[in-house]
Amino acid sequence: MIAKDQLPFHHVEKQGFKNLVKFLEPRYTIPDRTTFSRNIIPKLYLKVSQKICEIIKNMEFASFTTDLWSSNNNTDYLSLTCHFIDNSDNNFIRENILLEVIPFKPMYHLGEDIYTFTIETLEKWGIKEKQIHVFLRYNTPNMVKAFSNRDFFSFGCFSHSLQLVITDVLWKQKNHEELLKKVRQIVGHFKHSISANKLLNNYQKQEKLPERIFIQDVTTRWNSTYLMITRFLEKKVCHWFSSLHTSESKFD
Repeated sequence: MIAKDQLPFHHVEKQGFKNLVKFLEPRYTIPDRTTFSRNIIPKLYLKVSQKICEIIKNMEFASFTTDLWSSNNNTDYLSLTCHFIDNSDNNFIRENILLEVIPFKPMYHLGEDIYTFTIETLEKWGIKEKQIHVFLRYNTPNMVKAFSNRDFFSFGCFSHSLQLVITDVLWKQKNHEELLKKVRQIVGHFKHSISANKLLNNYQKQEKLPERIFIQDVTTRWNSTYLMITRFLEKKVCHWFSSLHTSESKFD
């Protein structure tokens, strides 16, 4: 459960979980979190790793994706995932294996650090050059540099390329930028104001409209901005806005 559902080790010490296990099997004593972190999980990792090595040894070709992101506490992570078709039983099953995730703290040469991480991970799992089909990466300068002039082929993620194109167009259109800023301010207000949401809900009930909330976009995902604008431009909601007084007291 800890590995499958990505639960913290201390989950086994929560009273609700203890009560559930006691109900299912009163004679069973749950190991504490230290036992899980130092004994059970490492053994499970070793067992799964051996199985993955055997799978990788028998695969013919594989493609790989790299990802670099920041967590909510601003810790940077770098990962490498392997993608291939398992046709051992002539079933052609698509498989995805996350090979490595590490906290990433580059010093000066980010592109070289990414490349070094990639090569070390491939060597760790015994992946040979002849098995490598292609690497899919972001189009950021450091990612491009990491995979340029190498012995394997790589190309940029299409969705990320599209994100860069749309972002570039919006930034060049100052009117669009100002409009998006205002929409985000209004949506953000409704996200944090109970009274404003109450007004909106009452209006939707009065007009017999679906009770929908505003969508806050994520600036690195163009489709979320599209959904935010689409929801915002629903005609009857816009009509409701126009019927309101513009004073702050109407919302607060």
